[in-house]
Amino acid sequence: MPINVEAIVAVDEEFGLAKNGQIPWKNKEDMKFFKQKTIGNIVIMGSKTLLSFPNQAPLGNRYNIVLTNNKEYFCEKYSSYNNISFYNYDEVINYINNVETNKTIYIIGGKQIYDLLFPICNKIWLSIIPGDYECDLKLNINFENYNVNVSQDKNTFYLYCLEKI
Repeated sequence: MPINVEAIVAVDEEFGLAKNGQIPWKNKEDMKFFKQKTIGNIVIMGSKTLLSFPNQAPLGNRYNIVLTNNKEYFCEKYSSYNNISFYNYDEVINYINNVETNKTIYIIGGKQIYDLLFPICNKIWLSIIPGDYECDLKLNINFENYNVNVSQDKNTFYLYCLEKI
């Protein structure tokens, strides 16, 4: 497994991820951090995350891998894009274990994808957005498996870097 598999996730103070299928906050500074970390790299997400993007388009300047059980549908729908692939779980794990790249692989959500792939992440970039947004989807993370190596007050959010023990 490559050393550079990381997750990047934003939550509210109650570890809420989403409300009614959407991120309920707008935080330009956190989005800038997300873009800075992921640009030019590989991002792995679930199909619900992909479909939540503007125009349901893959992220630009990144190689997008979508974990789905409905590959045929998505391959046809996104056939005009050259920066996206669709894999099932076993294919994603095989890709991660065998890819030869100097790029970082970022796990970017949603909840099911975090639950599945956190165990293979060496690092988790956790942004905590101030406030309780009454989210109906919460992040599950076992902090006993990680050391908090970096924490920064970024004015509009708190950033933590969790490194696997």
